[in-house]
This record gives sequence, C-alpha cells and structure tokens, in this order.
Amino acid sequence: TPELAKVRCWLDGRSGEPVEADEDEDADGEDVGPDGAAVVTALSKRLQEENEKRVELAKELEDLEKVKAALIAKFREQDRVSAELAQKVQGAELALEPVCDLLDLRPRPDEGPGAQLPKPLQLLWSKFTAIAETDAGVVVEPVEPETEVAVQGDSDEPPAKRPRVGASV
Repeated sequence: TPELAKVRCWLDGRSGEPVEADEDEDADGEDVGPDGAAVVTALSKRLQEENEKRVELAKELEDLEKVKAALIAKFREQDRVSAELAQKVQGAELALEPVCDLLDLRPRPDEGPGAQLPKPLQLLWSKFTAIAETDAGVVVEPVEPETEVAVQGDSDEPPAKRPRVGASV
C-alpha cells in the first residue's frame, strides 16, 4: 500500500528515508532482504508480540467464558431449586390452612410473669402454661428468686480458703 510505504520507514526504525512501495517487499507484503530471507524489523517484532499477546488473551477469554458459563449454570440450578422450594412451601401452607383455622390461635401477651424472662425461658414458660391450660390438675406459678442475705461479716477480707484433702507431697 502506498500510504504504508511512506510511514514504514518511521515505524521500522530505518534511516528515515521513504522507500518505494515494492522496494523491500515480496508479493505477500513481507519484508525480504537482498538474499530473499525475511528481514526482522522493529515493526514486525511488535506485530509478532501483539499477535502472541492476542492469542494469549483469546485463550484467557475462552477460559473465563467457560467459568462464566459454569457459574451461570450453577446460578440457574439454584434458582430452579429455590423456585421448587417456594412452590412446596406454598403447597404446605395451603394444605395446613384448614388445620390453622381449627386451632385457637391467641396472641402472646407481652406482659405477665413470663415477659421478663430471657427468650429460651419464655419458650419454656409458654409450654408449661399451655400444659396447665389443657390439664386442670397442673398449676404454673412464677417463683420469686431468693436473694442471698447471708453476710460473713463486715470485713473486707476474702473468704477463708478450703483445706486441701488428700494432698501428696
């Protein structure tokens, strides 16, 4: 190409003099020396490096596309399982609706003796209360915790140590 021939001297690192379009090129556009062997120029080195880099990046892109396809397949599988689970939960809710209608569901009181307990003990309290309501012979009453009133004395000394039992020396 005539335009490439005008700028090639600057790209190849030659002396800076323009060359004719067919002066150092064979029919394929390759640079050839006077003996017909291929001439390695700065431009051809850069083009070769660029081509190698493009091949390397193409392989990397192909690997990343495979990873992406695997992740998309995994995501679709999780989405399918989630949809199935949601459908099963909705089916269970519809199946249990008649049972829930028969149950006398009362809201839990936020006040009372069980409200001041920690959550795990509130659960136990509610279970015992439910048992007491169903069985007339059981009564559940809260018991006030006893406080320690026993004081060893008014001294600031720590309590006496317990004697050792069966110590071997």
